[in-house]
Amino acid sequence: MGVSIQKFSNKSGIAYNQAHPSELEVSEVLTQFRKGSFEPTELLAKALTQKYPNHQLAWKILGIVFKRAGRLEESLSANKKAVYLAPHDFEAHCNLANTLKDLGKLTEAESSYKAALALNKDFAQAHYNLGITLQALGRPKDAITSYRNAIVIDAGYAKAHNNLGILLQKTGSLEEAESSYRNAIRFAPDYAEAYFNLGNALSDLCRPQQAESSYKKVIDLRPAFAEAYGNLGNVLKQLGRYDEAKSNYEKAVSIRPELQGISANLGRLLMEQNQHEAGLKIIRQACGSICFDMVNGLSIS
Repeated sequence: MGVSIQKFSNKSGIAYNQAHPSELEVSEVLTQFRKGSFEPTELLAKALTQKYPNHQLAWKILGIVFKRAGRLEESLSANKKAVYLAPHDFEAHCNLANTLKDLGKLTEAESSYKAALALNKDFAQAHYNLGITLQALGRPKDAITSYRNAIVIDAGYAKAHNNLGILLQKTGSLEEAESSYRNAIRFAPDYAEAYFNLGNALSDLCRPQQAESSYKKVIDLRPAFAEAYGNLGNVLKQLGRYDEAKSNYEKAVSIRPELQGISANLGRLLMEQNQHEAGLKIIRQACGSICFDMVNGLSIS
């Protein structure tokens, strides 16, 4: 998710031990930030931290800018400073948690998200990102609760619906997963990953014709989505449309040759069509054994 910055007023509870910057100085850095001009934003924010080291907003902005530039250790330091200067700023806690998550410090990230939620229990983004963190920590039930909390607060949170669907599908709740994916699509009609995951759920529900439609919608939205071609090939094979299945496997492999499972599926199809030598060669090149796996669901952070 994108990091959050909404509280710009000097009346937001930020603590100052020294003189704070003028409205003009704050306006300059915020203007550059909102324009997405991150190099000048960094320069202006750094100047503010040097001139006013206890100005929390400048540290908060630096944490965001560093994260977006992939400079995670610098982002971590700036976000920690922002939290220290304004411990009641729930967004600062969430921004710190986002950086910790990206650094793989998941237990610390969990604590920071919970700190943000203790200050603002209606912060949907924090619930969502806490869900991602708990999922990565191998706690799917807790992650499901977090995604549901995000949806209660923001019913149109498409990513939360999608990620909830993935976990429900993994636990065998296929009809609920289908409903979650359809909700994601309802609120984000161009959400290719949700259509892909819906196709997987429909395939698991033994509804290959509907799965076919979902995968084709993915391809309409994202023509280079190799996994969609691969899984479309799987359902077409189930439907007995072998030439179409072969074409889709070949398209998937042409886009991403490293997808060994799809290459193996192509090889197996060729062998089943009595093209044993060609099929066996593809399988051996792919992974040395016959595989026939659906691509896993895609989770968006």
